[in-house]
Amino acid sequence: ITGTWNPAAIDSNTPGLVTYTFTPDAGQCAVSTTLDVTVISAPIADTFSSTQLCAGSTYTLPLLSAGNSYHTQSGGLGTTLTPGSVITVSSTQTIYVYASGTIPSCSNESSFTITAVDAPIVTLTGGCINNIYTIEATVAGGQAVNYTWYNSSDVVISGETGSTLVVTQDGMYSCMVTLASGTACSSSKVGFDANGTVCTIQKGISPNGDGSNDNFDLTGLNVKKLEIFNRYGKKVYSFSNYTNQWYGQSDSGNELPTGTYYFVIERDKVSTETGWIYINR
Repeated sequence: ITGTWNPAAIDSNTPGLVTYTFTPDAGQCAVSTTLDVTVISAPIADTFSSTQLCAGSTYTLPLLSAGNSYHTQSGGLGTTLTPGSVITVSSTQTIYVYASGTIPSCSNESSFTITAVDAPIVTLTGGCINNIYTIEATVAGGQAVNYTWYNSSDVVISGETGSTLVVTQDGMYSCMVTLASGTACSSSKVGFDANGTVCTIQKGISPNGDGSNDNFDLTGLNVKKLEIFNRYGKKVYSFSNYTNQWYGQSDSGNELPTGTYYFVIERDKVSTETGWIYINR
C-alpha cells in the first residue's frame, strides 16, 4: 500500500508523544491509520573532570545522581565501584559513569581519568656563594616545580618561591616543592641545617690567644683547599677540607711573621676565591 506519513519522519530527538498518520494513495482499497510514538529522554550520565594525583595518594569517588553507577569498563561492564568509596592511586586508570533507563532500556555514559604521577624528590645543599650563605634545592628529573620555603620556626617564608634561599642566621630550614603543572602532588618537606652562615672573609687575624680572630675562620664555606702565600709568592701553608685550622703558622708549624699574605680558596661547585689577609702579632 503506497501513501504518505504525516509527519514524514519520526523525530527521535524531541521527547514526548507524537501521533503519525498514514494516508493511502487514491485508488487503493485501504484506509488511513495512525501510529503513536513516545520518545523518552535518554538518561544523563554524571560528568567529572579528569585529575592528576600523587602515586600512592587516595581519591574519593563523588556521589552520583539516581540511575548512575561507576564501572571499570565501558558499557557498564567490569567491576562496579561504590560512590563515596576511597581509591588508592597506584596507576593511571579510567573510570566510567554508566546511566541506564528502564522502559525502554536507554543508556548514556561518560568517563574520566585519574592519572598517577610520581612525587618530586628534592635535595638541599648549602654554603657560601660569593660571600652569601645560600641554600639550594635540586629536584630530580628536572621537573617543573613551585618552591615553598620554611624558616627555623617551620613558618612559610613569604615571597621566597625560587630554588635558592639566602639565609643570614644559623638554623634548620626546609623546603617543599609542588609540581607546577597544577597537579596536587608535593614532595616531602626536606630540612637543611645551616651552620656558619656568616660568609664574609676576614681581612686579618691576630693569633694572640684571646679568642678573637685567632684563626682564619672559613667554617661553612665548604672549602676544598686553602693555600697561603707570602709576599714573594712562595706557598707557606696548605690545608685540604679546611675550616679554621690556620692561625698564622707555616706548613712546618712555625709562626709566620707579621705581614700581609695572599690566600687562594678552592670550593666545590664554586669559583676559586683569592684575596689578602694580614697577620697582626
